[in-house]
Amino acid sequence: MTCQRLGLGLRLFVLSTILLIVASSGCALEEVSPGEPGRTEATATEPSTTDTPTRSPTRSPAEEDPDWLVYINQPYGFSLRYPSAWQLIEGQNFVSLNQGSVNLVVGYRHVTEDPNICCRQRLPEGELVQSGSVACQGEEIEKSLLRCEGETKAVIYQGTEEVAVGDLRFLFYLEDFNADYQAAGIPEDVQMEVDRVVSSLETFQPASDFATAIPRPTKLPPTPESSPQPTASPTAAPATATPVPAMAAAQPDGANVRSGPGTDYPLQGTLEGGERVEILGRYADWWQVAYRGRTAWIYDGVVTTSNAEVVPRVDTAPTRVPSSPTQIPTPAAPSAIQEPRWIDVDLAEQRLTAYENGQAVHTTLISTGLPRTPTVQGQFRIWIKLRADDMEGPDYYLEDVPYVMYFYQGYGLHGAPWHNNFGHRMSHGCVNLPVPEAEWLFNFADVGTLVNVRP
Repeated sequence: MTCQRLGLGLRLFVLSTILLIVASSGCALEEVSPGEPGRTEATATEPSTTDTPTRSPTRSPAEEDPDWLVYINQPYGFSLRYPSAWQLIEGQNFVSLNQGSVNLVVGYRHVTEDPNICCRQRLPEGELVQSGSVACQGEEIEKSLLRCEGETKAVIYQGTEEVAVGDLRFLFYLEDFNADYQAAGIPEDVQMEVDRVVSSLETFQPASDFATAIPRPTKLPPTPESSPQPTASPTAAPATATPVPAMAAAQPDGANVRSGPGTDYPLQGTLEGGERVEILGRYADWWQVAYRGRTAWIYDGVVTTSNAEVVPRVDTAPTRVPSSPTQIPTPAAPSAIQEPRWIDVDLAEQRLTAYENGQAVHTTLISTGLPRTPTVQGQFRIWIKLRADDMEGPDYYLEDVPYVMYFYQGYGLHGAPWHNNFGHRMSHGCVNLPVPEAEWLFNFADVGTLVNVRP
């Protein structure tokens, strides 16, 4: 059986705000005292008596291997042990442990929270094989292997369901993100190490006050239907009528939500059939609506409206996305480009180089599109720069992606704090950069700067 990559993994954890490396979750990556968040050597003193773990594993990895480190998340009240050879990246509501192209993602939330943790509905190609269970906080969680042509491509814990530990919820997912799916494979010794990471989970009293925390919804809650008001008594003061908001409900096939009134504007999301949003205004045949805490636009032909005759007209539309050229110029070799300042994207080498006056002034490894979601090739011009922007696709939703520069439709250069596997194809088509490199490039380039994307 020939296996082709159909997805990046069943569970990808993203944020209600985009995941900022190190600083987002209040966790630091320096060696710190156990009273502070971050990672320390596994031989360090355990948290203070006020942070005593609720359970302790019968045998810690440190007893077997002194080179293991411990990650402590003080705000949420949990810790994990992991091999020192693995690289740890953290953001809001996730921790990622990487060894080469193999990536363990640990998503977490408090039961009072509803962060944007997305679930992919399909796995890469292969067969799921049950592989026993793993002990986690005194409970046994199921473990399955995704096998293809004799290789383990991914390891799935608890059938991708959340693991409940007190008031915390965890998700564990392991996959080899090698761009060549045929070559991807997770060795047994790596699988055993990850099992030990999962088993090392300990919880203690969190520093955050979740009792007063405000949940972060991932979508606009449904608007309750209005109920008939009782008729006022003749002797009672007249009741003040509550204005009924104008609403739009998606037709059975659903509706696209865009950033402006036209199909040239980027998609911001979709509404399921029957899902309702409040209408704020109208521009031509498009409704301005409240969507996920901001304004967006929906075409009149795909929704059914109520009380819409009272909404105000919008006089000026947002800045339009420039129309895509009918012909894309062929990419050129760097020596053939005569521009005062431009950017070269080498897909084969997974490397970006910035040029000024014919000289290379900066270079960095990048991650471009996977084979099923390739990065567009050709010569383009940056048409807009955004310090942060939200991005959405069929199986992901990312808020506040940093240092975004779009150069063709929805293809852009941007920071990617959710992984550190640069030098390998990883993206849905955009050009991923380490956040510091994305910031440098953002300050280097202007609207109109040439982007040369070559094979």
